[in-house]
Amino acid sequence: MRTRPSLVTLLLSTAVLLLAVCSTALAQTSFGSINGTVTDATKGVIPGAAVTLTNVGTNIKMEAVSNDSGFFRIVNVRPGSYTLAIGLVGFKTATLPVFGWALTKPSPRTSRYRSET
Repeated sequence: MRTRPSLVTLLLSTAVLLLAVCSTALAQTSFGSINGTVTDATKGVIPGAAVTLTNVGTNIKMEAVSNDSGFFRIVNVRPGSYTLAIGLVGFKTATLPVFGWALTKPSPRTSRYRSET
């Protein structure tokens, strides 16, 4: 004869399942990423550029380096206000003014490098 699970067992199982789903959902919405391609004035890609994202409120810095295609990605970014600086020897440092970042649709930003030479 099969026994039916008790109401307490069902409630506990449901509670554990909801906690697992909610914590996963929160983890998916708490952070995002900022990425882009570093280019010069002629739209040529710039590999090896140091990209620094700074949270204006906390002064926490996150860094990346552009790859051979000029692409960079900074992950685990919380919503907030940021500046983005891009530097490389032989080029002037490019800094984007303060911008807000939130977990919404992508918002393109453009900044081009200028050679110091």
